[in-house]
Amino acid sequence: KYITSIVLDDDFVSRLSVGSVTELWMKAINLGQAKSDSVEDHQEIANEIVEEAENLKLYPSGNVYHLPHNSTRDPVSFSRINISRSMFLVHMPNRYHAEILKVKKVVQERNSQNIL
Repeated sequence: KYITSIVLDDDFVSRLSVGSVTELWMKAINLGQAKSDSVEDHQEIANEIVEEAENLKLYPSGNVYHLPHNSTRDPVSFSRINISRSMFLVHMPNRYHAEILKVKKVVQERNSQNIL
């Protein structure tokens, strides 16, 4: 109720938890199955880990604002790591600062239009 979380694009930190990393690891194993026979030996263990990982997922707290989409999202929608070219770059403070300034400008413009 009193917490606001801001997530920028595919920022991986807001999605980072034991559960999401385990799920990503499992997907990597599945991708490598065709190239390695030893993956089959570990498949049962990996499946058990993924089942347990579902309980180990963390989500951003409170109201989550997803920038630059300017939308409110359900925190559970951030339970998976999205692989993208920008997933590490968007975590940098200057990127968040720039997006927050854009939102501030839009809000100020809307407020000034309502006053007039």
